[in-house]
Amino acid sequence: MRLALFIPAHRWLASRRFLCAGMLWLLSGFAIPPTFADGCFVYKWDERADIQEPTQKAILLHDAGREDLLLQVKYTGPLEEFGWLIPVPARPTVGPGSMAAFYELSQLTQRHASFQSRTGGETKVDGTKPAVEVIEIKTVGAYEIAVLSARDADGLAQWLRSHGYAIPHGNGEIIADYLRKGWYFIAARIRLDRGIAFTASQPSQLPALPPAPNRKTLRRELTQGELHPLLISFDTPQCVFPLRISAVGGKPSEISLYVLSAAPLLNSFLFHEARAQLRQRRAEWDEGGAQREKYRQTSVENSQILQINDLLRRPGSIVLNGNRPRWSVADLRALVREQYRPPRSSLEDEFFSTPNELLVYQRLAPVHIVQTAQCLPRLQGKSWYLTKLTRTFAPEEMQDLVFVPAIPALAPLLSESIGKTAAQVLDSFGSDSLPSFIAASQSHDETERANAACGFITLTNQQRVEPLVKLLQDTAPRARWQAIQAAAVQWDPRFTQPLIALFQDPYPEIRSAATWALANHEHRKRTSWYRQLLKHPDVQVRIGALKVLSVLHRESIPDKTLIELLNDPNDDLRLAALEAISRLQRKTIPRSALLPLLGSPRTDVIYLTKVVIENGELDSRPQPTAPFPLKTAPERHFQRLASAEAAPLTTHRLACIRLLGLRALEKNADAPAIELVLPRLKDSHVIVRDRAHTVMQSITGARDVRASPKAWENWWSKHRANFRPSHAEP
Repeated sequence: MRLALFIPAHRWLASRRFLCAGMLWLLSGFAIPPTFADGCFVYKWDERADIQEPTQKAILLHDAGREDLLLQVKYTGPLEEFGWLIPVPARPTVGPGSMAAFYELSQLTQRHASFQSRTGGETKVDGTKPAVEVIEIKTVGAYEIAVLSARDADGLAQWLRSHGYAIPHGNGEIIADYLRKGWYFIAARIRLDRGIAFTASQPSQLPALPPAPNRKTLRRELTQGELHPLLISFDTPQCVFPLRISAVGGKPSEISLYVLSAAPLLNSFLFHEARAQLRQRRAEWDEGGAQREKYRQTSVENSQILQINDLLRRPGSIVLNGNRPRWSVADLRALVREQYRPPRSSLEDEFFSTPNELLVYQRLAPVHIVQTAQCLPRLQGKSWYLTKLTRTFAPEEMQDLVFVPAIPALAPLLSESIGKTAAQVLDSFGSDSLPSFIAASQSHDETERANAACGFITLTNQQRVEPLVKLLQDTAPRARWQAIQAAAVQWDPRFTQPLIALFQDPYPEIRSAATWALANHEHRKRTSWYRQLLKHPDVQVRIGALKVLSVLHRESIPDKTLIELLNDPNDDLRLAALEAISRLQRKTIPRSALLPLLGSPRTDVIYLTKVVIENGELDSRPQPTAPFPLKTAPERHFQRLASAEAAPLTTHRLACIRLLGLRALEKNADAPAIELVLPRLKDSHVIVRDRAHTVMQSITGARDVRASPKAWENWWSKHRANFRPSHAEP
C-alpha cells in the first residue's frame, strides 16, 4: 500500500517536506516454514533490511471480507511538519498497533521469511452536508488522526490546508479518483501535546511542542522506522494496499509488505512483472540450446580424453625409450568419438527455475506468529499464507495494489513454456490446486497436459489417480514422461498396467523410467507375471520384465532364461542380461555363453562381458568411455580372459576395444599374447600402435628394441624358442 505524507503549508518549500512510500517485491519466503535445531544453526537477523530502510511497512490481513492493515511510516523531517493521508475503500476503525509483529515476521521471512477518542463532524450553518465530513477524531498513541469523507477533491484539499497540511499542486486527479470510488481518508500527524491539533483552523496555529526528551524519542523512532504503527480495519471484498496516493510526492520509494490470508494471494501487477522476467529468461535459454548442447558434448569428450590420456601415461603404460608418444589430442578425440553412446534423453526439461521466481510465500502455523496474533487477534488459532513483498516504485508505477487469489492466476501459465514453474507453485498449495491440475490434464494442449502431470507429484488425493492413468497413456511423450515421475512418487496399484504397456514405448527414457517405477513398487507375489513376460515376442517387453525382476526377485530368474537372453541378437537385451548376471554374482553361467559377446559392436556390452568373466560383479564395472577397465575395488579375478579368448578384441573395428584386448594380453604375458600383439604394431590407429609397442616391452622386458614392426618381428623370431616372460600380473 502506498500512502501520502503531507506537511504544513507554510513549510512546503523546506527540504524533506513530503514523503512518498514504495512497496517491496518477493524478497524472500518458502513454501514450507523452516525449522531450526538448537546448537545446529546460527542465524543473524538484518534489522535494517526490513525495519529501518523501507519508507513504509505494512502487514495486511485479509479474511472474511475484512482487512486489518498494520501500517508504519518512516519520515526524516521536523516533527511539526509530519502529515499523513491514508485512503481506504470503506469506513475504517483506527487503533494503535505494535512493532512486535514486524519484528516477528521480518525474522521469520529472513530466516527462510488504550486511547481516547472524539467523534463528530462539522456542519454548515444552513444545515446542508459539508464538503468534508469529519467522522472521527482521536488520539492513537503518538498520532492524532481524523477519519474523513469528502464529496470532491477541492473540498478535501481545502480542509487539509486549513488544518496545517499542504498538497502539491497538480495532483487533484489522484484524490478525485479515490473520491469517485467512495473511499475514505485517514489524516494523521504526530501528537505534540494533549490537545487536538485538528481543531486549528489556520496553518499558523501550530500546537505547542512537547518536552525535549519526548521530541527526541519521537524523532528517533520515526526516522528509523520504529514508531508504533497504526492498526486500520475496514470492509473490502479484496485485499488492497492504496499505493497510488504516494505518486502525489513525485518521488520513488521503497515499501515492505507482509500479506496474510487464508488462501494464497498475489498482486497481478507484480506477478505479471515476475512472469515477464521468467519468460525472458526461458526464451534466452531456448535460444541458446544448440550452443549449450555443443558445449556439453565438448565437455564430455574432454573429460573422456583426459581420462584416457591419464590411463595411457600412467607409470608403466607408455615406455618409448624416453620419447614422447606420437599420438595427439586429435587422435584421442577420434578414439572417444568412435565409441557407442546411448541415446541422450530428449524429454527432460533442463531449464532450471524456482517457484520463488513467480511467487514467494510461506505457510505459517499459529506457533510461528504468536506476537503477530497479539497485534491482529483474528490470526489466532489458524494457519495462514504469508507473502512478503519488497519493491521500490517509481511514481509512474504507483497504482493501488489489489491482491487476488493466486491459483486462478497461476493455472493459465500451465500451457506456457514456464508452465513447469507454475506447476511447482500450484503443487505447493496442496489439494486446493487439484481442480486446476485435473482440468489441465484434459486440455487439448500437450504442453499443458505435461505440466499438469508435474503438479501431481506430491499430491496424495485419490482424485489424482484417474487423471494420471490417462496421462500415462497420453499421445504426447513429455506428458507420459512427467506422468511416470508423478506415479513413481505417489504410488497406486492402478498404475501397474499402464506402466507395463510403456515397456513398448518408442522413447528409451520412457521405457527406462517405467521399468524402475515398477521395480521400486511392485510386490514379489507378481514375480510369476514378469517371468512370463520374459518370453514376450517384443524385445523391449522382455528387457523391461528382466530389469524389474532383477530388483524385485532376482533369484527367481533361471540360468536357462539368462543364457537364452545372452544369445539374443539384440544388444540391448544382452546388456540387460549381463547386468542381471552381474547383480546376481551368478557363477553358474557357462563361459561359452559369455565369450561370443566379446564380438559385439557395442562397447558397453563388451566392457561388461569382460567384467563378468574376470570379476563376476557389477561393482567393478568399468566406465564405458575408458579403453581399460578402471579398478574401483581390488580386482578379484574370477577367471582371467585367456589370450586366445581375447583375440577377437584385438581385431575389433573399434580402436578402444583393440586397446582393451592389448590390456588383457599384457596381463597374461605369455607367448600367445605376443603372437596377437605383433600385428597391432601395424595398426591403423597410432595410439594402438604405440600401445602395442609398450605391451611388447612390458611382456618381454626388452627396452632397446626400436618401435617398428620389423624390429619386433626379428626379436621374436630369435627368442620364440626360449621365451620367458618378464612378468605376469596376478
